[in-house]
This record gives sequence, C-alpha cells and structure tokens, in this order.
Amino acid sequence: MRSSKTINISLGSFSAAIARHLSAFADRLGLRENTLHAWREKIFVAIFLSSSLLGLIPLYSTIKWGIQHHKVGIHFIYVGFFCWLMAIVIIRKLPFKFRAWNGIAIYFLLGLFSLIQIGPMGSGRLWLFGAAVIASLLLGIWESIIVLISITAVSVIFWYLLNSGVVAWNVMENYSIGTWVATSVTQFFLCGIVTISLAVLVSSLGRIITKEQLVTADLRE
Repeated sequence: MRSSKTINISLGSFSAAIARHLSAFADRLGLRENTLHAWREKIFVAIFLSSSLLGLIPLYSTIKWGIQHHKVGIHFIYVGFFCWLMAIVIIRKLPFKFRAWNGIAIYFLLGLFSLIQIGPMGSGRLWLFGAAVIASLLLGIWESIIVLISITAVSVIFWYLLNSGVVAWNVMENYSIGTWVATSVTQFFLCGIVTISLAVLVSSLGRIITKEQLVTADLRE
C-alpha cells in the first residue's frame, strides 16, 4: 500500500511539475492573450512540447530495438523526426500556420512510416488520427478535411498495393484485404466525426471570443 501511494504521489508531482513548466513556457512566449490565435498557440505548445518530452521514451526504445536488430536507418529516421519536432516548438519566428502544418506532417509521416514498416497491427493509424485531430484544433475545418482526404488516399493506395501484391505484411495470413477495407471505412467514419466536431467547436469558441472582445471594447468607450 505504501509503495502504491508513493507511486501515485510521485506521478502527481511529476504531472504538476510538467503543468507548471508548460504554463511558465507559455508565459515566456506571451501566450496569455484572450484571442483564438493565442489559444491555438497554447494548444500547439502543449501538444508538441509534451510530444517531444514524452517522445523520448519511445525514441529510446526504438533506437535500442534498431541497434539490436541491425536496422541503423530506422533510428536515424526517428531522431530526424524528433529534431524536426523540437525545431517547430523552439523557432517561433516561423509563421504559426507553417509550424502547425509541419507538426501535422510529422504525425502524418510517422503514421505512414509505421504502416509501411509494421502494417495494420502497428500504431500507424493512431498517428494519422492524431494528425486529423491536431488539424481541427490548430487550423480549422477545411484544413482538417484536407487531412481526412489525405488519410483516405493513404487507405486507398495501400488497398491497391495490397491487392496487386506490391506490399505484403507479415500479418497478412490473419489479416485479409477485406479487413483492411472495413477498418479503413471505420477509421474514416470516426476521424470525420471527431475532427469536424472539434473544428466546429473551435470555430464557435473563436466567435464567442470575438463577441466578448467587442462587448469589452464598447464598455470601455
């Protein structure tokens, strides 16, 4: 019991410390303004800074696995993705939309790379789903629709490659092309519901913030 309480206290302290550091980082970046753009900047920092910090654990395990299996190229690729991620967080002089699209591209390419290397049993579709969600939060409904179309295109391309025999995953003995089609349709359905709903929510939040600013300006006058 004491050990479990100690672990819970340690995890709580660790989470609180991360929250304090993220808040302080947001203060230093000047992200306390009550505008939709400022909120999206805060979400951007929260997503990609936490991704870079928490991503150190899977990065280490991937590098260790690559060394053990003599696949040197894999851990170089993941180190490149990690450096790319850190760059868009640190270099604030770049336009926000450019940084946001780069973050979405990182998640999208990680998903694509996982599908090519591991197949449907890996985390590829989760990365693609994350790319769609991030697009809806940071950019808007039309950008999230573009990502959804891209994810659908990836599913169609992989269906064609599987059907023509160009791609052959090790799990295909227990995973048919029909299963790929069915799960791809389900993925598109869930991605569409979540991303479009989030994009509408963020858009509504932007309108509310704009109205509040107009009311505040009128009261000051």
